Amino acid sequence: MFRYSDGSSRILAIWDQTDQSGQPPEGFAYGSLYTQEQINEALRLEDPHERIPQRDEIGHGTAMASIAAGSRIDGGITFTGAAPDALFVVVKLKPAKQYLRDYYLVRDDEPAYSSDDIMFAIKFVRQFVVPFVRPVVMCMGLGTSLGSHNGSSSLMDYMEYTMRYSGMAAAVSGGNEGSAAGHFRAALTGEAKAVEIRVSENMRGFIAELWGESPSVFQISVRSPGGEVIPETNFRISSEVNYTFVYEKTRLTITYIPNERNTEDELIVMRFVAPSPGVWTIYVRGERVLPNATFDIWMTQRQFQSGEAFFLTPTPETTLTMPSYADGVVTTTSYDSSTGGFYFASGQGFGRDGGIKPDLAAPGVGISTIVGPYTGGAMAAAVTAGAILQLMQWCVPEGNAPYVSGRGIVGYLRRGAREESDNVYPSRQWGAYGNIVSSWQGDGKIKGLCWFSPMKKLL
Repeated sequence: MFRYSDGSSRILAIWDQTDQSGQPPEGFAYGSLYTQEQINEALRLEDPHERIPQRDEIGHGTAMASIAAGSRIDGGITFTGAAPDALFVVVKLKPAKQYLRDYYLVRDDEPAYSSDDIMFAIKFVRQFVVPFVRPVVMCMGLGTSLGSHNGSSSLMDYMEYTMRYSGMAAAVSGGNEGSAAGHFRAALTGEAKAVEIRVSENMRGFIAELWGESPSVFQISVRSPGGEVIPETNFRISSEVNYTFVYEKTRLTITYIPNERNTEDELIVMRFVAPSPGVWTIYVRGERVLPNATFDIWMTQRQFQSGEAFFLTPTPETTLTMPSYADGVVTTTSYDSSTGGFYFASGQGFGRDGGIKPDLAAPGVGISTIVGPYTGGAMAAAVTAGAILQLMQWCVPEGNAPYVSGRGIVGYLRRGAREESDNVYPSRQWGAYGNIVSSWQGDGKIKGLCWFSPMKKLL
């Protein structure tokens, strides 16, 4: 799948952050680096895993890579990704530490990763850019529903910085939180606003983050399904308060951050542990607010929850996952290319501050991969990554725009995306200015990518 016709590997390097048996890459303190030469030596053995113990236990990354740049001919069956001659740099992320999983109440069987390890992965991949000769396109199919949703965080700031380098670009998934009922938005008009959350049986817990628009000041109180009320807290005394409900087993921690460091907005974090089933109500009141001051609440994404917790009156907009709000990356939503309809679970824009994200929509439903059909935002990002690889070939190696960076690629794609006549752009679902189109054949396998570039050239 990731080899040349002579059997040699198209993988330039593998950095396994989970493997401490070998040498880490230069400038890094952990993990093991495997070079293309070592990989080719291993491939000549009867069991290559004796030399390089690398496996994709999950399969998600292999599926994405096969869409973007895979190729295989097996028994007359041809599988070809969008850019089948591209080279690979692979990073196997280290799972998040247990204390982080415990704090965020992540389900035991669900993979989760730390933003610090993701930033190190980006730094590692950036080293493979050869200016004016070899560009690099990153494909990121992971994200979180928590955070500012306006392009401000340590990870997104670093991604924005990286996208200023010539020869660097990235396709980032907008996630699958559009139908998860995990976002609530409202404007205060004087009275307290009641926000209702339905919690299922045997729920381990969840986190809800309230982001208040600066310079307004918000206060909250919480009512349990049994009627017990936690009153408003004076956070001038302490920035964190712990409650244990008298008649229920629920424990609630409220953390108050009056001036979040990346956004200068107010942030209130509510951590529910062993919440009782039923309807929980959060009352939000403005202590000092501008007219029609707006607040947003996001909950832990559905796939991390051990049960179900969702808003009874959710807001499907502004549900792109972080870090897809980063400036300079190509942010994708998903649609079904067989019907032309928007994928119901796909995240939706815009940013909390009105910033225009996503950039475009790409096929993400029933996408054929080397490990079987997949559906979701990560597949749309992989389709887009392959398309960017083809565009980067035209820009850099062919010399048409050798200084292009991630920001430039965003501009090309926004101008070249296909507009649907019945949509208004920019669109919260379809992106800034349209979608890209995949070319399919009867067996359902991706044979290549087409899109309409500003040069009017079919790639």
